[in-house]
Amino acid sequence: MTARANTTSDKDSDTKKRIFAAAKRVLARNGPGGTSLRDITGEADVNVAAVSYYFGSKESLEEEVFERIAKAANKKRTSNLKAYIDSLAADERPSTDRIIRIFVEPYLADGEEVEGLLLARLIVHHRLSPSERTLKVSKTYFDPMAKLFVKALARAAPDTPEEEMFWRYEFMSNAVVMALCAVGSANRIERISGGRVDRANQEEFRRALMRFLQMGLGSERPEP
Repeated sequence: MTARANTTSDKDSDTKKRIFAAAKRVLARNGPGGTSLRDITGEADVNVAAVSYYFGSKESLEEEVFERIAKAANKKRTSNLKAYIDSLAADERPSTDRIIRIFVEPYLADGEEVEGLLLARLIVHHRLSPSERTLKVSKTYFDPMAKLFVKALARAAPDTPEEEMFWRYEFMSNAVVMALCAVGSANRIERISGGRVDRANQEEFRRALMRFLQMGLGSERPEP
């Protein structure tokens, strides 16, 4: 490959990365429904044709963002859960609290807030308007992870039927993504509480969400 070809290839790679990074920022900030193609191209400082060239369409770009962050987040959750379960003795019950924390970490951990919000918004969007690709993403990256969490939760509470744990997992995952999406103008809790509770207070939000999940799943150590 010539030096000129290498330079062109590097430029193409940089442009594609810039578009992808810009899409993540704008989608996290505005949500899929509030993001236009020009919002993304303006953020990336490229023309509309560049998105078509590298990704095909705005929808395809959104789907690629969803696939990549879903793959990374669920790989991390699966790895952390397996490591925790493997650290226990064969007859030792796992901690429900620990399982919950592993589940919510990609959404709430320090430094993960932007990608966590983005993942939540994309999950909600693609549940309401699924495509063939996003259904495949769900089946490939979410379903196997969900089954592992249900199994771990059932082991933590052996007196609870596993069928019940599927419901509890479903309610946990839905509560997390919907709560995360209630930001900005959707800060309804501030209105109905007369300003006493503010979703923008990230630390208060984290503690309240954890308390809710812990009590709902029967944690032995609810958040104070």
